[in-house]
Amino acid sequence: MFKYLKLAALALCVSVGLTACDDEENSAPLNPPTEVKGLVSPMFVVTQGNQFAGIAGGIDYIPGMNDSLTVNLDYFNTVNQQSLGDTPEHAVKYGSRIYVPMNGSNLLWVLDAQTLKVIKKVQTSSTVGAWDVCGSNGYVYLINYGPEGYVTRMDTTNYELQGSVHVGAYPYDMVAANGKIYVAMSGDFEQNYADGKKVVIIDEATFQHNGEIAVGLNPSQIMANKIGELFVMCQGDYATVQPKVQKVSRTGEVTDFCTGGICAMDGNDLYVLHFTSDYQNDVATIDSLERIHTIDKSAVNVPLENAQKVGLPSALNINPANGHIVIGSSASPLAFSERGFISEFKKDGKAVARVALRRSVQVMPPAARYRTGSYLL
Repeated sequence: MFKYLKLAALALCVSVGLTACDDEENSAPLNPPTEVKGLVSPMFVVTQGNQFAGIAGGIDYIPGMNDSLTVNLDYFNTVNQQSLGDTPEHAVKYGSRIYVPMNGSNLLWVLDAQTLKVIKKVQTSSTVGAWDVCGSNGYVYLINYGPEGYVTRMDTTNYELQGSVHVGAYPYDMVAANGKIYVAMSGDFEQNYADGKKVVIIDEATFQHNGEIAVGLNPSQIMANKIGELFVMCQGDYATVQPKVQKVSRTGEVTDFCTGGICAMDGNDLYVLHFTSDYQNDVATIDSLERIHTIDKSAVNVPLENAQKVGLPSALNINPANGHIVIGSSASPLAFSERGFISEFKKDGKAVARVALRRSVQVMPPAARYRTGSYLL
């Protein structure tokens, strides 16, 4: 419940997953698009669906401009002849596999990154949802999200779980850097995120708790640049405490870096998407997209062509192959039961394509991904 409230307020993932995905009603298309244009690069898109409207999550496939395949709005189901499950979260591509955590089903899917066929279905916990994934040095690390959250490690050679480290209330995002796993702790919504002002450090070599870093209120994203500096998006309390991005140096010094928004890291460049949500009038406005060089802090405003068509952004990714900007969105702040969209822009902001999906977008696959990454798989 805390997650749903948080995501709705945060507007990163306004559409949350559903409770069941096996019945015929949930598998029926919702407002299928009548016209679809492919993106420059093909991608898989993880869509969460909508719990309140009984719409299942899934993985859609969007072909590239030169791809002979057509858009498949439920590719996982088509390939595997089964439902993805309840509430897919922040998937990641690591090596030749895609790892999809299922918060409602408490499991982790291991998929072939080329075909999306199931390699393994790993039950992660009987009580705590699977939330976020990152890969490093032959292991996949999984956040188990809840009031007593922890991080579980899995060997990618045999997909066996190797134990867990307790981290505290509501771990939200993580990144691997400097031989460590850094876990952003968002804290308890009902306590106004009072315990969510830190990043927990886990040493990869020993897989043990290795300290904490004090940061701003309610950290919701954490990323690393090429030299191992961390950038933490602190969401605030959605009222008086405004969002901001903080930088954590290699020595652990924390400084304010820029105002907050939806973030994505591309090498040493941090992209920050600023937007305004008007729930009363059901309107979302893209205010600006900044590209900030994290070494010298030089900043460039990227003017997005036809930005008014994006709607309410829920995910931001940068394609590592060509630097294109990819934004996942819903039509408006209250469009929970309507299909989502993927918009692609060139690095200079020129619009390339806009593709309608079956469901609203939670996260995009992370090949391009970011951290928590979601991503261009």
